[in-house]
Amino acid sequence: MAVSYIVLRPDLETTLARARERAGRELRDVGPITGLYGAFAQLGEELEAHVIDTSGLSAEQTCAVVRRALAAGEFAIGPQKSSSIRP
Repeated sequence: MAVSYIVLRPDLETTLARARERAGRELRDVGPITGLYGAFAQLGEELEAHVIDTSGLSAEQTCAVVRRALAAGEFAIGPQKSSSIRP
């Protein structure tokens, strides 16, 4: 079974703007969002290759990029890892 690891990481400005646009009680507070962003800001050499910058992408565009990447095996991890081209 193929296992993939992808981090969807827009820039901080986009992350905060998207949080402000959320409705209801979903995560909107700047402190926790900034903390989570920081936790994923520097993943190390191996895992940084698994980041997709979604700053300029809509949800639909992000889904399309992720689907193409998964189909190509681009973000596969472990012994089944295959080489591929970024979308």
